[in-house]
Amino acid sequence: MTLGYSLRFLPRPDEEAKDIDFPVSGSICQIIGYTLMAPALQFPALIVAYAINSVGLALQDAQANGFVASVDDNAETKMGILHAVY
Repeated sequence: MTLGYSLRFLPRPDEEAKDIDFPVSGSICQIIGYTLMAPALQFPALIVAYAINSVGLALQDAQANGFVASVDDNAETKMGILHAVY
């Protein structure tokens, strides 16, 4: 799902590359968080990992809501489905 939403914001030859920074930041936060969780470090490290991971999940959730809200065709219905599934 992350890749699908991120591909929408990839820069095209006529656009600037600044649009790619925000969508990928949520994925990078999740990668860092799960990388810290994988080796089963001490409890304080897991707290930091969960905090980083939650920031990444929040960014992706906000991005998904913004993407669905910007759809022109039946945005209210699609937003309702997104929130019902979540």
